[in-house]
Amino acid sequence: MEDRKNIVIKVKYPTNGKSKANVSQPKVIEQWDIKRIAIAAGGLLVFLIVLITVFFSGDDSAPNNESSSAIVNKAPETDVAKASAQNAVDKPVSKAEQPAFKNIDYSKSVLRSTLSFTIKNSEPQGRVTSPLHLSKTKPVSVFYFAELNGMTGRTVYIEWLLEGDLITRKKVNISGDYWRMTSRQYLNDNIKTHWVVRVADDRGQVITQIPFDAIYE
Repeated sequence: MEDRKNIVIKVKYPTNGKSKANVSQPKVIEQWDIKRIAIAAGGLLVFLIVLITVFFSGDDSAPNNESSSAIVNKAPETDVAKASAQNAVDKPVSKAEQPAFKNIDYSKSVLRSTLSFTIKNSEPQGRVTSPLHLSKTKPVSVFYFAELNGMTGRTVYIEWLLEGDLITRKKVNISGDYWRMTSRQYLNDNIKTHWVVRVADDRGQVITQIPFDAIYE
């Protein structure tokens, strides 16, 4: 009779304490896709920039256009003004363009004009005639006397010239009609002998004058 063999299968179950210690818990690993995030952020930034540009460009376009137009229009005017000013400076003024002063007729304004050796009670004494003979060693004073009429408020000058050179100049402010004025000049020995005493207005026009020669002996 055939022998029968028994097969025994042993199953080992883990105990409760050991199962919790040996069985590892699953781990969750998070991995960010940097490229996709960068692309998404860039697209969002571009969208915001386009949106802001469109929003603000509508309000600022009109003033910008006006200012640009003003600048373009004013530039030629500035250049023309500078060119005109430069031409005015560089262009010589001809005699025809120079302002000409019309001479005033003073023939009725001069009542008296004379040379004398002294003045007494506002009147000339001892008239001087030309040529005047003088001493080389003794200086002599000569007075010029003039009386003007109808020149109230005007300013005139009594000038003494020797051979064309201005020696003295006296300013006279006329404050009434029939205005008398005098000027004194010392004459010393000099190789120059030709004198002119005159009255001129504030523009330089001669009102009256007396030429004379001084001869030193």
